[in-house]
Parts: sequence; structure tokens; C-alpha cells
Amino acid sequence: MKQSKLRHVGILIKDWEKIRPFYEGLGFVMFYEQEETWLNEKIHVYKMRNEHGDVLEFVSGAWIRHIALTVDELPTERSMLFKRGGVEVKFLGDPEGNWIEFVKEL
Repeated sequence: MKQSKLRHVGILIKDWEKIRPFYEGLGFVMFYEQEETWLNEKIHVYKMRNEHGDVLEFVSGAWIRHIALTVDELPTERSMLFKRGGVEVKFLGDPEGNWIEFVKEL
């Protein structure tokens, strides 16, 4: 894993309608909304982007705060590997327990 690019920042939310206007005021526009299942749990995902292409991923339901990086190669450390929608994904914790989502585009 030599190069990485910030893909998005994952933020846990309780009330999308309450939080959405705040981020719209910061220049973010919603471009994605979907109910998904991860690790057998239903979550609702909203994604917003600003004019610079920065992406915030808002998740309601049981999930984790995280940052996501696009990488050329996934880390070799043992962890669960997910394949979906043209990507492979691994989640690993950093030395202080913060979760990082590593995404390799196929």
C-alpha cells in the first residue's frame, strides 16, 4: 500500500433532516442516499460533496466513525474483506483504535 487518497469522512448521525442544513450552509450538496446492509445491519447512508470534490458520508444506524482512503493495494494485515460495487474494502484500526476504510477500485 504505497499511495492513498482521501475518499471520504464517515460521520454518525441520528437525524438527517436536522444535520443536513448545517452542512449545506458549509457548501456541501447531497448526491447519494441509500439504505444498505453492512455486517448484517441495516444503515442509511447519505453522501454530500462540495465544489472541491470533498466527500462527507453520513450514516444513521449502527456503524462506525471512520475515514476512507482509496489505495492501489489493500493492507496485508488480516481483516474482513468486502467486495461490492466494483471495489474491495478492508477496515483496520490505527494504533489508537481509529477505524480506517481502505478501498481498492477494481
